Amino acid sequence: MGKKAKAVEPSVRVVLVTAPDEPVAATLGRTLVEERLIACANLIPKIRSIYRWEGTIHDEPEVLLVMKTQAALVERLIARVKSLHPYQVPEVLEVPVERGFGKYLDWVIAETTPEPLVTRRLSVSPSTRGAAFKAALDTLGPGSEPIHLRVDLNEYQTGMILRLADGSGVCVMDERTDVVATNELDVEVWGHGARADALVAEVLQLAAGVGLSSSDVK
Repeated sequence: MGKKAKAVEPSVRVVLVTAPDEPVAATLGRTLVEERLIACANLIPKIRSIYRWEGTIHDEPEVLLVMKTQAALVERLIARVKSLHPYQVPEVLEVPVERGFGKYLDWVIAETTPEPLVTRRLSVSPSTRGAAFKAALDTLGPGSEPIHLRVDLNEYQTGMILRLADGSGVCVMDERTDVVATNELDVEVWGHGARADALVAEVLQLAAGVGLSSSDVK
C-alpha cells in the first residue's frame, strides 16, 4: 500500500481588521479590492470592543472587516492597511484557511492576481503645446515624477511619469534632443487589462482638448 497523499493546504487566507466606523471600513475595503490585494471584504458593523490602551480601558463600537486574499499577499496587505488606517496600531490578523469550496478558493486567487500589463504608445504634435498637454494630464491622477531617460546612444529625452492609484500610468516625453528631433511628444500609457485602453481614450481626449493631433506609434 502506498502512503496516503498529504492534503494540500489552500493558499487562501482570511485577514481580520477592525475600523472605527463604517465609512473608514468601506474605504479600506474598496481600496484594497481595487488594488487587488483582497478579493472581497465583508463589513460587520456595531461590534463592541473592550480593550486596554495606554493604561486606560476603552469600551467602544467598531466595524470588523473580514477580508479574503491569497497567502502570498498577506505581507503586502498588512503594510497597505497600516498606511491607510487611522489607528496608530491597527488590528490586522491572518487566519489560515484549512478547507473551503474549491471554486470559491479559485475565485479568491483569480481576483487577487493582476491582469497582464498592457502598454500603448502614441505621439502628439506639435510639441510646442506640450506644456498645456502635460497640465491636462495632471487631471488624470495624483502626483508626478520627473524623469530623465536614455533613449538611444547619445540621444536623450526628458519627461514625466504620472502614476495612478491603480498602478496604471502615463509617461510623457519631451521632443528628442538630437538632430533628428521630430517636434513631437511621445506618450506611453500603461495599465492592467482594459484600463490601458481606457487611459488611451482619456489621453487622446485631453490631447484634442489642447489642439493636438495624435498618431498611433505602437
